[in-house]
Amino acid sequence: MMKMVTKIIWMFIAIVSLMLSLKAPAPSAPVDPVTEPTENVFMTTYGNTQISAHRLGGDNAPENTLAAVKDCLENAEENPFDYFEMDVQLTRDDEIVVYHSLYLDELSDAAEHFGKENTTVFSKTYAELRELNLGEYFKDNDGNKPYQGLRGDDIPEDVKISKVEEIIDYIETAAPGKYMYTLEIKYPHPWAPTMVDKLVALLEERGMLDRVIIGSFWPDVNDYIVRKYDGKVNRAAGVFEIVDLYASYMRDLELNPDEIKYSVLQLPYYNDELPLSDVFDDTPYIVKLVGKFATADFIAYCHKYNLAVQFWTINGEDDMLNLRLAGADAIMSDRPDRANRVYNTYPIDEPFNR
Repeated sequence: MMKMVTKIIWMFIAIVSLMLSLKAPAPSAPVDPVTEPTENVFMTTYGNTQISAHRLGGDNAPENTLAAVKDCLENAEENPFDYFEMDVQLTRDDEIVVYHSLYLDELSDAAEHFGKENTTVFSKTYAELRELNLGEYFKDNDGNKPYQGLRGDDIPEDVKISKVEEIIDYIETAAPGKYMYTLEIKYPHPWAPTMVDKLVALLEERGMLDRVIIGSFWPDVNDYIVRKYDGKVNRAAGVFEIVDLYASYMRDLELNPDEIKYSVLQLPYYNDELPLSDVFDDTPYIVKLVGKFATADFIAYCHKYNLAVQFWTINGEDDMLNLRLAGADAIMSDRPDRANRVYNTYPIDEPFNR
């Protein structure tokens, strides 16, 4: 059901943006690439695209777990990165935990443990969720499943579900003030105010609001943040705001910066080589019809209004290079080690020829 809702949203964006791209005049020449620091801490100078550990770096260890955090931190000297990205949801007893999907079956032994399929995070307490093995289906880079079949006391503590504060506190203890964060709020209705308020209070208590981006596909989350925390919380644009901004770009419109209520765009990557049939097979590929978000022109247009531009989920080496050439501020990758290696291997000497 949730996949269908997301697909419908992206289909709407695709249709509107395609119409705009067919009818709108071509944009004028882009502004120069960013070469000096700006007041938006999430913007970077050209060629210095930052790396975000998507789902806490969920390719080398079970995603969105403390085990993934540990793997990233233990290898940070050799493979440095800049962000931790994680997905957050609310439990039945109002704890905010780190987990991506609607159903627990996707990553864990939930169907076996609870005796039914399609169990959700919000239907269980934190204590009940801690009984699950989030590494049940994880495959390491050699194709092994090191956690499969572990139950009860045999499940490592760091592959059980964690509260968001446990993840953040572990990182901040290991590397105080070093990293930035993206917190993606999942499936909030009708709990959007509770989730946002709890997150803001947690981040304020730790003095780290300025290093955190809060994002969500859900309009009720974004609307609530604007109403209560405008100017206080760094927010990623919602899907309809992205459509509106892209329409303005296609028409080469001048915008009023005071009317822009977000500071970051977090965009799916447009891949020109994807077959059109894939558009209807996997939701992110619907952006094939949206327009080329990952062009230097569009990124420069966003930078003109002090908006950082980030892309997900970037695991291919060519994609990593293309986005840096276009001026992306950050990429979210399941393989931050690979991104770091690619960026070190292929330095940029001069701005990309648009």
